[in-house]
Parts: sequence; C-alpha cells; structure tokens
Amino acid sequence: MNDNSAKISSKSLIRIATVEQIEDNLDTASSNSISRNSFGHRIKVRLHEDDQQLNGNDLPWAWPLLPKHLQIIPKVGEEVLIFLQELDGAMGNRFYIGPIISQDYYLDHGGQYEALSLMKGLSTKPLCHPVGNPKNDGTYPDQDTIAFQGRGDSAMWLKDEELRLMCGHKPFWERRSIVERADPGSLEFNKEDLSYIQMKYDKFKGGKEYGGFNSAISVVADRINLITHNGANKESYLNVTDQKELITKESVEKFSDKGQRMVYGDELIAFLEKFRQIFADHTHHWSNDKQVMSAKDVEFWSKNLDELLCKTIRIA
Repeated sequence: MNDNSAKISSKSLIRIATVEQIEDNLDTASSNSISRNSFGHRIKVRLHEDDQQLNGNDLPWAWPLLPKHLQIIPKVGEEVLIFLQELDGAMGNRFYIGPIISQDYYLDHGGQYEALSLMKGLSTKPLCHPVGNPKNDGTYPDQDTIAFQGRGDSAMWLKDEELRLMCGHKPFWERRSIVERADPGSLEFNKEDLSYIQMKYDKFKGGKEYGGFNSAISVVADRINLITHNGANKESYLNVTDQKELITKESVEKFSDKGQRMVYGDELIAFLEKFRQIFADHTHHWSNDKQVMSAKDVEFWSKNLDELLCKTIRIA
C-alpha cells in the first residue's frame, strides 16, 4: 500500500482501497472460479493494516452499492470507496462504490495517484481544466447536463430540451501518451468522423403554429445503415442479432458495399419531371423514325443514373 492510501484513516467505516481482483473476470479467472454464488460484480481489495497478512484468496468480497440497473465495474488497479458494515468488522461484509475518478480525463482508467488527485492533503495534483482550450468544447458535459459517460469515447447527455447519444466525440484516453494526457488539448473535440444521434425540442422556423416544427432528430455518421429484420434475413452475410456485438464489424463493412443505396429524392423527382416533359413533347420526322432530340435531350438521356443514389446511406 502506498503513501496516498496510508493517509486514509484505518479506523473509519469508509476506506479507500485499490482493486486487486474482480469477480468473474473471464480473462484471468481460473476454471473453478465461476460458481453458483458468483455473477454479483463483487471485487476484492486490500485494506491498509487490516488485510496486510492475508493472501488474495482470503480477502473478503466487497459488494457493489449501486443497484444492478446500473453497471459500473471497476478495473484492477483502480481506486474504490469501501464501506464496512461494522467499524471493527473488516473481515465482515464490505460494500463498495467506484471506481473513484477525479476528472473526465480518467474515465477509461485512472491509477491510484490520478484517482486521489483532488483529495485534500495529498501530493498528487489534478490536471488543468479542459476549458482552457476552446478545442475541447463538446468533449465534456457542462454543469447543467445530466451525463452518462462510457469508459472510452461514448456518452449520453441529457440537456435542456436536447438529448445527445454520441460515439467518437473525443480521443480514446487509453491510446493517449502520458505527455498528451497532461495536455489540456488532449480532449480535443473530433470534428471529422464522430457519430451521434441528436434529439431536440424547440420552435424551428417559428414552431408549428407558424408552419414550422417543434421537434427534430438528426443522425450523423460516415455511414448510416437502416435495417429491418426482414431485410436482414434476405442478405445471408448480414447478421443483426449477434449475441456479442449485435452487428459485427465485418457485417457493417460488407453492408456498406452490398446494401441497397438510398435515393436522393429531390433529384429523382426532377429527373422524372424532365422525363415526363420530354416524353410528352417529343416528335418524329416520320412514323417509326427516331425521336427528334435537342442538345438538352441528349444531355438528359446520357445522365449517369448512379448519381441519383446516396453511397453513404444503405437500407435493407
């Protein structure tokens, strides 16, 4: 246990400790670790003084205080708050809340020093506020926003008359170097290829009472796929019910090439209107002769119909 944890009182019902083991961690669990008493999202930590002489197998489990409707499981090496059922009962029931994340920089993973950087009396200092760099705007929620933020670069923000569901709006923290993490520009907003769904309720164009509208949903991404189950069943390569990923990366890549392309509706209508006009006005010199065509007619008949199709929105 390092100096930071040593400064937390060992006589308190609430402790700070480092996660050593996670229940049902299938990446590291032995074959006999999965039992009928597992699947509880429990963790094991080592409390200063109380647990120093115990090996890992003898450490008591700590139960999550958050209800199972919310799943936030800390990683090994992260800090958590441990609640003891009894002051002198360190080996009794333990409960935890965590991980402790001091700043949004460490949503993906923060070590002990980063987790405790905002606590009073500790030597580790927090990183500067991202507001210092305007390019960071949009990567972190403001104080009036209710936010659900994932480990990496996904989030759901509930704002006033607006909901945002985002993925890729900021750099994935784990892929940043230590130097980049210390730079307030390291959360720089992704303006190139983020994907999001934005729902807004407002008076657009004056609102409904003035011929406008009051609600809008916008979907933005490099590729947009609209798929029904019946449509997916017609494409043997497309699986939309994969039990791990729903739609796998491989299926997305294949569908981006093979899925039916959406039509640019206004351009299609303009094309059909022109076709109807040419069909109604066309003439022949003699019966069974070819149509007499103007230069504009020749241009129309040579149009590349592929231009009427959108390459970035596919349907099935």
